Parts: sequence; structure tokens; C-alpha cells
Amino acid sequence: MKSRSILCLLAVAGLALAQPDMAGDWKGTLQIGAVSLRLVVHVSRSADGLHATLDSLDQAALGLPVESIQYSAGVLRLEMPKLKASYEGEWDAAASAFRGQFKQMGQTTPLALVRAEPAGKAQPLSAADRDFLLAHLQRTADRYRAEIANLNAAQWTFREAPGKWSIAECAEHLVLAERDLLRVVAQQISKVPMPDGQARNGRAEDEKVIAAMLDRSQKATAAESERPKGVFGSPAEAARAFEAARAATLDYARSTQEDLRGHGMRDQKGAFTDAYQLLLTLSAHTARHVAQMEEVKAAGGYPK
Repeated sequence: MKSRSILCLLAVAGLALAQPDMAGDWKGTLQIGAVSLRLVVHVSRSADGLHATLDSLDQAALGLPVESIQYSAGVLRLEMPKLKASYEGEWDAAASAFRGQFKQMGQTTPLALVRAEPAGKAQPLSAADRDFLLAHLQRTADRYRAEIANLNAAQWTFREAPGKWSIAECAEHLVLAERDLLRVVAQQISKVPMPDGQARNGRAEDEKVIAAMLDRSQKATAAESERPKGVFGSPAEAARAFEAARAATLDYARSTQEDLRGHGMRDQKGAFTDAYQLLLTLSAHTARHVAQMEEVKAAGGYPK
């Protein structure tokens, strides 16, 4: 009788050892057709139980709410009503993973979650990368200042044709875009690690990113938040706003210790753009619209 009790205790102890301590980070990849989405579930424990948030790394969506997390008898359940999503997975001790289904808006996708390894040591920007970025940001800021300097009211608001942007609208768009992209890079993109096995980008890839932004044969539509609304009545007002926005970008580029080369985002085709290149894109975006301002000045009917 005594030996049987010991065997029961050993069996219970073995079961306890086979179950994971949930606190920590758990990662997995959703494969939806040709699109791969890396997910990380951050689990913490407090006196009132487990709590969690979700990161969708390839969408740069961090800290998404997990309203309910339950773990019992080897089954993990996550409920995310704000995302219209849920997950249920069963612990596979042999694989050290939860295997289950992620459901969102009527679509069910297999998802395995494994414990995420601690992040490796960050690699801040090299001196060469930092200097290249700062110099590029300074050059494009100088071009912006020069292009809008000494414009009169008629020149500031002149439109080449209906639907075309004036210099005033280009200038305002650049202020709005600068603020938006810096915020996204600093608060989100710089926290999203590159995919496993991805090689770090170098200067050759940087030049391609810059060239793509400068190619005005490829038209783009501004996000609604970055569309000009006529808030700057004069070039001087726009210049002051741009100076403040660019100063914040320069300060971040000058001081950040984030691993900008090791973090970034993939586009729908799977190409990886690192956070450093997104800051170069921001700078090249300024040059792109300065070129547009030059076209406005060269148009027929532009006030002299």
C-alpha cells in the first residue's frame, strides 16, 4: 500500500515537471497562404493569476490586449474579443510546445507556441552607419529650407493643375510624415526583430531603398493622417514646424542605442526593410517632395 502511494506521488510529480511554467514569452508563426505572421505572447503572473499581451511582429502591432488567459490540465486558452480572435492549444511535452488552433473572424489556422529564447545582445549602429544617416538627414533638411525660402503668398499656394499639390501642401505633408514615421520607428519598428536567418542589410541595400523613394515615376497615395489640410499660412510657419520635426529625428538618430539593423519589417512580398533603412526612407521622402516643389516652380503659370 505504501509503495503504491509512492508511485502515485511520483506520477503526480512527473506530470508537474512535464507542465511548463507559463510566465515568459511564447512565440509561433501563423502561415496564411503565402504570408507568414510571427506572433509573440507575453505572459506574466501576479497574485490574481496570469496576464498576457500579444505582439504581431510582421505587422508591427505590439502590446495587443489578451483579455483572458487560462491554463489548466495542459490546455492553454487565450481570448481576444477586441481582435475577434482566440487560441486553444494543448501542451506537447515531447516537443515542448503548445499545439492548437488560432481563430480570427471565422478563419482557423494551426499555431504552435514554443518558449522564446532571450533576445541576444543588441548591436547599436556602427559609427559609419550613424554618420551616413545623420549626413543624409542634414542634406535633405537643407534642401527643404532652401526650397521654401523667400516664397510669396502666390507662389506658396500655386497649383499647377486641379488635384496637384502646391508647394504649401508638399511642405505640410513632409512635416506630418516626419512626425508619423519617426514615432512608428522609435515606438514600434525598432522593437520588431528581423526574421530568423535574415542577413543584415548593408550600404548596397540602403542605396536601393533611397533610389526607390526618389523614383517619382512610381506614384504613391499619402495616408489620410499625412494629407495636408492647409494649416501653414506661410513658408515661415512650415519651416518652424519642419525644423522641430527634423530636430527630433536627428536627436533620435544621434542617440539611439536600439539595434536598428536587427529590427524592421517585411512587406507583403517578404522583402525585409530594417529600421535604419526606414529612417533613410524618411530622409529620402523629403528629397522626393522637394523635387515635386521644383516641378511646381517650373510649371507654366507659376508666379514670378
